[in-house]
Amino acid sequence: MEKNTKGKNIAGKKIDNDLQEIGLARIMASPEDLIISIGSNEYNKAEIIKGVEESTELGKAIADAQLRFLKDMASGKIYEPA
Repeated sequence: MEKNTKGKNIAGKKIDNDLQEIGLARIMASPEDLIISIGSNEYNKAEIIKGVEESTELGKAIADAQLRFLKDMASGKIYEPA
């Protein structure tokens, strides 16, 4: 399989779009008073949705967190005792 310079396969763009959709769906299903803190910054639900839709740094961080969460769920790692 061919790889681009970022190390993703040709379907990488599709994966990115899927992650964006998953992230948006999870956020939209969240309560209206959702607040996420990243470092010393806090973001409300509307800011998070906008960031994911526009692929800002915040949106990319949310998509990355979604990917890590889904990988941990699929591997069973998330269910292991701490």
